[in-house]
Amino acid sequence: DGAVVMVENAHKHLEHWNHKHPGEKLEGSARWHVIGEAAAEVGPALFFSLLIITLSIIR
Repeated sequence: DGAVVMVENAHKHLEHWNHKHPGEKLEGSARWHVIGEAAAEVGPALFFSLLIITLSIIR
């Protein structure tokens, strides 16, 4: 499912940020920036995979 992939990738990016910045707190726009980067990383692949699934169901 696309949502699971998106959330898992965001979680991975947040964990990676926490590992690189121990003791710091990720809040506000910086947190959304990390999540946005994670979404941009997997978004296009998810879109096309879901498009292919949708088209195969329609045909």
